[in-house]
Amino acid sequence: ESLSNKTGVYYFKNEKEQIIYVGKAVKIKQRVMSHFYDKSKKEISMCLETSNITYKETGSELLALLIESAEIKHLFPKYNRSQRRAEDSIGLFSYEDRDGIIHLAYNRLKGVSNPLMKFQNITACRSFIEQLCDTYNLCPKYCHLQTNVSSCFHYQIKKCKGICSGEESIEKYNKRVKQAIASVQYGAENFIITEKGRTAREMSFVVVSNGIYRGYGYLKNRKSVPSVNDYLDALILQKDNNDIKRILNSYLKKNEEKLIKTPELEGIDFSLNHL
Repeated sequence: ESLSNKTGVYYFKNEKEQIIYVGKAVKIKQRVMSHFYDKSKKEISMCLETSNITYKETGSELLALLIESAEIKHLFPKYNRSQRRAEDSIGLFSYEDRDGIIHLAYNRLKGVSNPLMKFQNITACRSFIEQLCDTYNLCPKYCHLQTNVSSCFHYQIKKCKGICSGEESIEKYNKRVKQAIASVQYGAENFIITEKGRTAREMSFVVVSNGIYRGYGYLKNRKSVPSVNDYLDALILQKDNNDIKRILNSYLKKNEEKLIKTPELEGIDFSLNHL
């Protein structure tokens, strides 16, 4: 009866007050009740184990999604499986060689300053690069999937257009590599998203700088436009990962007008506790 029916994140706890499930909802109470009407084995087991339910209002559904994802990765709840993965250790990046050809490559995260994407292991990373190769007709040699070859195997089966054999121009090949890179990046490198807050007097926001999600926060509504420092002062720092990228990319496809390009964010060191 005490649950809110506003947008936010909710927590199922067992009798020891351990969080066993985290979920998000546009209407918290309505969504929580649906778990108790669900007759699947997992839901019945989870509800029988539940002793208490708490919640956190977020204002916008976007923040509910971001906070839910972060909480699952931080708390590892028993009944959350889809996002409950180990820490990422491999980074995907790009670079241009002496001939001007853009490569896609991967390395341990410690050796990659600004990864395009992060992966749990090399197998997952290589599998993703293979998908990009198929989608954009990229050369496995220049994606570091095939080594010590003069021309790649994909060229023989007509999947590579011949950059490795001198049959395709560097300009044409690089154009497709840039398309592949753009497919895993946001619409801008430095931007702020503004959304509704938890009350009518408040707004919520999300910060991305250098293509990396930095966190979210809340500001009081005001007549004047907030400065970058206003956003940074209220920012709650968060970790970026592939699930966050998926959430933000999906949101931006439908709400591109809410992306505010903010070049001033470039160069700010978010690793320092200066906020």
